[in-house]
Amino acid sequence: MRNETIGIVTETKGDLALVKPMTHLNCDSGHCCQGEDVLKVILEMNNEINARVGDKIVFEAKQVGMLSVAFMLFALPLILITLGAMTGYYLSGKLAVAANTAAIVGGVAAFLVAAVVIKGFDRFVATNKSLRPVIKRIL
Repeated sequence: MRNETIGIVTETKGDLALVKPMTHLNCDSGHCCQGEDVLKVILEMNNEINARVGDKIVFEAKQVGMLSVAFMLFALPLILITLGAMTGYYLSGKLAVAANTAAIVGGVAAFLVAAVVIKGFDRFVATNKSLRPVIKRIL
């Protein structure tokens, strides 16, 4: 299924265009199906057909593996925190530190690692041009 949406080009920057989404092609209403607040969003997308400011266009949003995004944001931190707490608890006997303290320190350290991994993933998605929506045609 193609995820095509209608929008208006508000600005162009070389091979990129800033587009204000309006409505889905199969939507009968005058607002975006995802809620009226989406109308305030401006999306940066690839402008392969050289649309100009003010053009009403159809663009296709690519599906970015929502399962992997959900895993990175929700499951990965929980898994790392659990492993960090278990590692801290295990090492507490060898380091002669209270088990609870070592588990907390291990969990916090693993949380910081998860935050760095998520930030790196965010930068990757933001800078990867192949993941941006693409303008398909001018209406």
